[in-house]
Amino acid sequence: MDESKAIAMDAYIYGYSLITTEVTRVQMTNVDKPDGTRGPMGKFVNIPRYPPADYRGVSAPNADTLYSLAWIDLEKGPTVFSHPDMGKRYYLFPMYSLWMPVIHSPGTRTTGGAAEKFLLTGPGWKGEVPSGMTEIKSPTRYMLILGRTYARKRGRLQSRECSAG
Repeated sequence: MDESKAIAMDAYIYGYSLITTEVTRVQMTNVDKPDGTRGPMGKFVNIPRYPPADYRGVSAPNADTLYSLAWIDLEKGPTVFSHPDMGKRYYLFPMYSLWMPVIHSPGTRTTGGAAEKFLLTGPGWKGEVPSGMTEIKSPTRYMLILGRTYARKRGRLQSRECSAG
C-alpha cells in the first residue's frame, strides 16, 4: 500500500467516528430548551415515558427503561455529574467520548446504588479533584452521557433525578 493510501485509511478509521458523532451532537443540541429527545449542551433530557415500539433513537430500546441523555462540553472546564441514592433500582450512566467507546459507566453493577459525584474533565485539564468526587477524564472535548433507569409501571412512571452542571 502506498503512503497516501495508508494516510487516507488512517484518516477514515480515526476520523469518521468523530465526524458522525459530531453531526449527531449538533443535531441533538441545537435547541434552546429540552424538547423530546433533544436538549441544549450541558442539560439532561429526561424522557418521562417508555419508548414506543417504533422508536429508533437507540438500536434496541428496553420496554421497562426510562432514558436520559446529556451532551457535555468539557472545553469550558470540568462539569460535575451526580446522581441520588438509587437503592436497589437498576441504573446505568455510560459516558462516551466522540470516538464512542465507553469511558466510564456508573451503575448498579459497576458502582452500586449509593449517591455519587463525579468530576468530568476534558483533555489537558489539570487541577485538583474535590474531596468526595471521582474524576472521569474524556479524551475528547465533548462527552455523551446516555442514562438508563429501570422503572416499573404503577399507575404512573417512577421519577428520577440527575444533574450535570
